[in-house]
Amino acid sequence: MRENIIEKNNDTGALWAAVLAILPDKSLSRKCPWEKFKGSDWGRLLEKQPQFADSCNWNLLRGGDWASLLREHPEFSDRCPWHQLHDYDWGNLLSRRPEYAKHCRWTKLDFRNWIMLLEKQPQFVQECIRYGLQ
Repeated sequence: MRENIIEKNNDTGALWAAVLAILPDKSLSRKCPWEKFKGSDWGRLLEKQPQFADSCNWNLLRGGDWASLLREHPEFSDRCPWHQLHDYDWGNLLSRRPEYAKHCRWTKLDFRNWIMLLEKQPQFVQECIRYGLQ
């Protein structure tokens, strides 16, 4: 039954990502049209099932995909193109993973991002004073 549903909808990576995130079955993954995946599909799948990383087209992931993924799986940080992260992405990521601050372009954060970040990670107050209060 599961295979029939997927086969009828094989034009969408989002459906495949949702199914494989719940049921990481090897027989299903062999039928998966990985080329149909968007960056957001990869991000959602890898957050739940990082064992599919070898099939991932990393070039499709964008800032928000990376921020969400790295919050859960720091082992993928060496693949991250840090320049793609935007203001909200940085606030989201650093609020949970402050160790990535060395990659942050602090000037990208706006007042909402600073508030979100400082509520979770007050040690960044000096960066806020230097870059956020200009």
